Amino acid sequence: MKHCFTAMLLLFFTNAYAQQGFLFEQKNDVKIVIGTDTLKHGWVGGLNSPVFSRIDLNQDGVEDLYVFDRENTRSNTFLAHNVNGTWEWKPAPQYEAMFPAKLDHWVLLRDFDGDGKKDIFSVEPLGLVAYQNITVAGGPLTFGPKKFLKQDTFNKHDAMLTGTYTLPAIADIDGDGDLDILSFDENDGTFVYHFKNKSQELGYDNDSLRFTKDAMSWAGIRRCVNAGLCNSFTFNNASNCKINGTNHGGGASILAIDLDNDNDKDILVGTDMCADLVQMTNNGTSALASMSSASLNTVYPPNTTQAIVHNYPASYYEDVNFDGIKDLLVAPFIDNNKVEKVGLSKTSWFYKNTAASATAAPVFVYQQDNFLQDKMIDVGEWARPVFADIDADGDQDLLIGNYADMRQGQFLSTVSLYTNVGTATSPMFKLTNPDYLQFSQADIKDIKLQFGDVDGNGSKDLIIKYLHSSGAASYVDFIPNQAQPNQPYVFSRANQVRMALDTEGYDSPLFYDMDNDGDLDLLLGTYTQPPLLQNPGVIRYYKRVGADATSYQSWRIEDANFGDIPWDFPYRDIQPTMIDMNNDGKVDLVTVANSGRIEVYSDVMSNLTGKFTAYTDVLLNTIQNTYEPSKFGQSLYAAFADLDGDSKPEAVIGTSGGGVVFLKNNSTVQLGVKDNIAADLKLNVYPNPATETVNITAAENVQVSVFDAAGRQVSFRTNGFGKQHQLNVSGLKPGVYFLKIATKDFRSAGRTFVVGK
Repeated sequence: MKHCFTAMLLLFFTNAYAQQGFLFEQKNDVKIVIGTDTLKHGWVGGLNSPVFSRIDLNQDGVEDLYVFDRENTRSNTFLAHNVNGTWEWKPAPQYEAMFPAKLDHWVLLRDFDGDGKKDIFSVEPLGLVAYQNITVAGGPLTFGPKKFLKQDTFNKHDAMLTGTYTLPAIADIDGDGDLDILSFDENDGTFVYHFKNKSQELGYDNDSLRFTKDAMSWAGIRRCVNAGLCNSFTFNNASNCKINGTNHGGGASILAIDLDNDNDKDILVGTDMCADLVQMTNNGTSALASMSSASLNTVYPPNTTQAIVHNYPASYYEDVNFDGIKDLLVAPFIDNNKVEKVGLSKTSWFYKNTAASATAAPVFVYQQDNFLQDKMIDVGEWARPVFADIDADGDQDLLIGNYADMRQGQFLSTVSLYTNVGTATSPMFKLTNPDYLQFSQADIKDIKLQFGDVDGNGSKDLIIKYLHSSGAASYVDFIPNQAQPNQPYVFSRANQVRMALDTEGYDSPLFYDMDNDGDLDLLLGTYTQPPLLQNPGVIRYYKRVGADATSYQSWRIEDANFGDIPWDFPYRDIQPTMIDMNNDGKVDLVTVANSGRIEVYSDVMSNLTGKFTAYTDVLLNTIQNTYEPSKFGQSLYAAFADLDGDSKPEAVIGTSGGGVVFLKNNSTVQLGVKDNIAADLKLNVYPNPATETVNITAAENVQVSVFDAAGRQVSFRTNGFGKQHQLNVSGLKPGVYFLKIATKDFRSAGRTFVVGK
């Protein structure tokens, strides 16, 4: 057993140290200019279906802003930032890692245990879940393990099911001082369930989350899902809905809010396939809600001619302009815009509450339809960036294709050109053409661009991967560059040529000279697994064997499972890039995919037929001072270019939210593990074995991580880099554990310690 642990330790720390060669830090300091406006949140990454909550992220006593994007399952965090007496929202991506990794569908932050700290509510197919905020004073934001919410039904303790396509209201509905839940039912959205919080009544603590469900629909409301019209409801639990017309079943959203200042909860309702936000006023009490047809207002907010959203509005009640009075935010609650075709660059509708005080009845006045989005790049549905020196002035310009967005009432695909008006080492990107080459006039979707010399004349041509507008066919074309090498690019879509390649759906081709014979071969990142598993890998290598790019005979499959990267959901929609990431003279493979991670496979050209191993802990968390996997949401697309003159390419990640994220490349040349590092650091780990605490001392400032025998990281509060660390191990199971001890210049050493009984 001792030899087994020693081997595991050596292998683990060899990999862990080598991994430190690829290092990125998320930044927002490269300027982006649109018109006369320099975007404050330029590199945040866009928003599609935002769900808004406030929470104190940095423990300064002021609530910050948390935005969960439903369509791309990504957490976005903004600090309340005071600049010379004026409050504003400042992007703070370092806090995104503090939230659980697998949040999905929706996230609302509410204080369920009454300790003044916002907890997490979310949903999974198996039911509603919660994560308790267990942050300690002076410590980083921390959430406990997942808990399933339970309801007591027929003397049983069952999961609370609301479905993943409904958004509940989480508030004190019945006025008894604890949080209840209102939700349309998970089947067809007909009834409104009232899950009453009975934790205290049943003898449990607030954090036990025990509920009972009303036998009838709350306040007597029933939604007519097949009435043929939107906004059709009955009251007093009547069931006299019409049966003709289009079925409008499915999801519905609820916001519980006191709209008339009578100390009970009214509701705002949005439904799938309908554009209107509906108001229903409670004519009863908190304890016994009652509504009637006179309670219904199908145009809300009143006294405004502004439309709400194109489909399925959901509403949120939070103070977002720092006046101490909660405002109204409205956004589409969609999760598949390929069907809804909503313009996703303007999906964050802000209505200011102009009431005289926070305790008065709210009065909402429309302000804008792109709250936060107006300060960031947001090209709608999916962003597909690429770098090229379009104007041949010696620096890299940025082009961003998209799946589509609403342009003049039509759902169109475009390419936006952001010209570098700075320098090769200090870039500033300015939007100079929102419809480069007028791709909006082409009947296509999901534009992915690449530049490469396809025809062998020395000038880089424009390669285009796209879908037919119907989504039924996928193509790769190229447009010959009519300019001479090193001259401003000249393209005309009239010269567009079809390349004879077999691609499907959202496949991502990379043209690169894999065999060093002077022409472009192909790595094809696939979107879905082919039938019958005839190609088990996610990346396929095609060798260019002919001169004619328009001929199928010019492409030969060389490896159907390049790198032996297994097909799995996290690797769906994978995009490969071949580039030297750390300036060691060796070409690396970089991928992004559905996992939300940027992954680096080192020096792949030296072993093209081997099995690749990914480095994933590449993104700096400035709070924990550790490197972690990135979590940028689904369907990513990456572009790389050296933007600061250090010969290491920066990364710009296009998100499915229609925006881009900027990553500064801090990678280092991998030096390997030095045998005498531990001696150099004068490491001391004691007592060993231990039962209560373990002390670590070193001659230099070091960072400490703990792993169990299976290689899983064990969570500990440490003081970042320091010469002394003390770990409380009293909660660990007896056994052998591994310490990884790392310096700021990426040297590392390992130690084992034993936790005794």
